[in-house]
Amino acid sequence: MAIQNGLVRLALPGAPSTAVMTTNTAQFAVESAMLIRGGDQQGDLSQIRHRAQLTLASVLGFVVGLVLGAILEVHFGLWSLTFPLVLAVLSISLGEFWTSPAERMLHPEQEREASERRA
Repeated sequence: MAIQNGLVRLALPGAPSTAVMTTNTAQFAVESAMLIRGGDQQGDLSQIRHRAQLTLASVLGFVVGLVLGAILEVHFGLWSLTFPLVLAVLSISLGEFWTSPAERMLHPEQEREASERRA
C-alpha cells in the first residue's frame, strides 16, 4: 500500500488517496469543516472546495463499489469477482483507445515501436 500511495501522490498530485479510505474520509471531514467555517481568502475556499469535491467523488465511488460488491457476492458467490476483472480489462482497453495523439507524442519511441509492429 505504501508503494501505491506513493505512486498516486507522484503521478496524480492533489488527487485523493487510493490506498486508504480512512485518509479520504478524514480529509473530507477536515475540508468540509474548513468550508463551513469559511476562510480569509476566496482563493483558499475555491481550492478547498475543489479538493473536497475530488475526495467526495472518491468516497462515493468506494461506497457504491461496496454496495455493488455485496449485492453481487450474495447473488453470485465467488463468480462476482469476474465483474471487477471485466471492468479492469475494459478500462485498460478503453484507455488505450481514447489516448489522444498529443498524449501519444509524449512517448514517441512507443509510437514508433507500435507502428513498426503494424508494418
